[in-house]
Amino acid sequence: MGTIGDWGVIVAISVFIGLYGWLRDIGHKPYINKLRRSLAGWFLFSSAIGIWETFRSRVFQVPLVFIFVPVAVASIILIYYARPRGSQRDRAEPLADHKPR
Repeated sequence: MGTIGDWGVIVAISVFIGLYGWLRDIGHKPYINKLRRSLAGWFLFSSAIGIWETFRSRVFQVPLVFIFVPVAVASIILIYYARPRGSQRDRAEPLADHKPR
């Protein structure tokens, strides 16, 4: 399952990539309640990337597969549901050339 150093690399990757993705989303998402979901999704996504980069082919062996697969699936679900949808997106982003009468 790796050493303390391996898991330290995974945590470092999770923090940097997760915060980068979340900070990028702050400017795109006007809904505060979705920012927490976005942070959790980006942290889990970056954790999955860190696990993949650290362990490569060992990631699908029995002990790590029980960590990697749920983390990867949960991150994709959280990031997907943190995105604004249809009419919410239209209401959140007013047109720049629209002038009130």
